[in-house]
Amino acid sequence: DAYLWLLRLPSTAENALRTEAARHGPAVSSRLLFSDRIGWKNHLVVKALANISLDNPVFNSHTSGVDILWAGVPLLTQPGETMSSRVAASLLYALPFPSLITRSLSDYQEMAARLIGTHRLTHLHAWRRTLQHARGTGGAAA
Repeated sequence: DAYLWLLRLPSTAENALRTEAARHGPAVSSRLLFSDRIGWKNHLVVKALANISLDNPVFNSHTSGVDILWAGVPLLTQPGETMSSRVAASLLYALPFPSLITRSLSDYQEMAARLIGTHRLTHLHAWRRTLQHARGTGGAAA
């Protein structure tokens, strides 16, 4: 089962997303999860519960991307034209995980669908092990 896990901030966004998801039926609306901000000491533990992080193609993750990768979670991204939309791709090239960098919105959507499909766990667990190994050996993610 795939879920979209988002920060509960701001509440108007949560309400708007829940309303839109409800328009698509209970199978969609039941897959939205919202969480509150948590303390610094626990945030990497919580991030590690995710199987994959989907980066925003308009304004990529920066510190959040480093944190999600440090937690051992693969990050899917689509770089854009601006520096702020290419940060996650730089992180992934450094690891190296260029296979998680897509070239178009359709590629991004296709890869995301594939990663949450039936064979996803094999790939995601392999990436997670590689990320954890890089972290533990002082590799690029360290």
